[in-house]
Amino acid sequence: MVSRARLALACSVLLAGLLSVPASANSSVASDAKGDIAATAPSYLDIVHTKATEQIGGGTFYFQTVNAAPVPAEPVGFTAWNWLIDVPGGLPIDYALTVRFCSQTVQRTCGPGPWHWESSSTPMATGMSTINSFEFKVDGATVKGFIDPSVFGNPTTFRWFAGTRNTPASTGLPSVDLAPDNFADALLFER
Repeated sequence: MVSRARLALACSVLLAGLLSVPASANSSVASDAKGDIAATAPSYLDIVHTKATEQIGGGTFYFQTVNAAPVPAEPVGFTAWNWLIDVPGGLPIDYALTVRFCSQTVQRTCGPGPWHWESSSTPMATGMSTINSFEFKVDGATVKGFIDPSVFGNPTTFRWFAGTRNTPASTGLPSVDLAPDNFADALLFER
């Protein structure tokens, strides 16, 4: 009798622990060839892997981009990692979710102060960026964003791809790297 009670208690504790941890659900992943960037671009802008995961129970999307080399604490000049979102029925790119090292000396939409790290979300229909709209972390060669789905319209399905830049998009210059390499191959995410 005592062993059954202990077994029931142990199972209850184990089940409670499993149910209290946010579980990851759907993920969408892409790998990208190492070295497919211009020879003049730093290798920390060379995407080798990117993914989006909805963290069920946490109400968060986890976006991750792994680069060919560690990202310096203070890159030389403007540096950005983007996750570009296309929701059904909208523009080709509806939202730009960005982690960047920037200064208003090169991009007026950057937050005030000297060169610094920040996140931004930009609905492309308005072009109005919200600075520090999501948590992020730059950890070695990995750039991570923890994003509430309401920041990008809370869609049930969307297409997305990752990009890196060493100049602001407003310059009209292309991204350093994209994953997948073509917008037509953007990844599908279904919730």
